Amino acid sequence: MFVRRFTKVASKGSPAARLRQVNRDDALQDFDLSTLVQSYLAREPLYLGRGSFWNWDVDGIPPWLVARFQDLNLLDG
Repeated sequence: MFVRRFTKVASKGSPAARLRQVNRDDALQDFDLSTLVQSYLAREPLYLGRGSFWNWDVDGIPPWLVARFQDLNLLDG
């Protein structure tokens, strides 16, 4: 399981890069839970708009979603 740590991501890169990451996270939160689960299980990227995709293997699982996935028994541990 790959869980992204926002504290490390937020401290790296330019302000523009950090803003892009925040916008991507906000776009991901706009999806309903069933869509996120289906995408995660199928390992299919989600289109976030403006040519950006959330790729589970690259972007990982954001911390705010880990607990919800654990509640659904999608994650080990």
